[in-house]
Formats: sequence, structure tokens, C-alpha cells
Amino acid sequence: MDTSLPPADELVLVDRELAQLDARRTQLLARRAWLIRALYPPVAAAARPWAGSGRTVTPSASSGNIR
Repeated sequence: MDTSLPPADELVLVDRELAQLDARRTQLLARRAWLIRALYPPVAAAARPWAGSGRTVTPSASSGNIR
């Protein structure tokens, strides 16, 4: 990289640009999350019969089905 700036000054510029890029990345990630929510809204549990009731059924030793 051919530059006429002293290394300390160039480092300040690079750090500033990196901070701006981080801020822009944060903006874009927030926009992406909003777009995903807009395109794919959450589906209600009643519309997803495969989802079940959210309860897990575990066999107990007293049920007599386990040998």
C-alpha cells in the first residue's frame, strides 16, 4: 500500500473506517432480521399440527410398558 501518511496517522484512519464498517454491518443485520420477519411471519402453533402441544411424554417405570 503506497501512502504518504505516517503509520500512526494511517492507523487512526483504518480504525475509523473499521468502526464505520462495524456500524454499517449492524445496520444491515438489523434490516435483514426485519425483512426475514416480514417475509416469514411466525406461524401459530394451531397451524402446525406436527409441532404438538409442547409437552414431552416420557415412559415411567410404573407404567408397566418397560421391561
